[in-house]
Amino acid sequence: MIIKLNNEQKELKEMFREFIETQVIPSANRFDAEEHLSKDTISKMSKKGYLESIIPRSYGGSEMDNITVGILNEELGRGCS
Repeated sequence: MIIKLNNEQKELKEMFREFIETQVIPSANRFDAEEHLSKDTISKMSKKGYLESIIPRSYGGSEMDNITVGILNEELGRGCS
């Protein structure tokens, strides 16, 4: 299956990538050793709406579509590996 990202998805992918590059990758070894992300990183992810990605806006979430949530998870996985 070939999936073509729309402009919004492309922009969000770049935002996710930048966040992961600056907030996760520099501490990935420590996160791996401790087996969890830091509270600070989790707080930053929440402020950006990444933790609430699939929750509808009417409930305070970001209401991202499934493709965008997949991109977010892919970038997070890349940063933690």
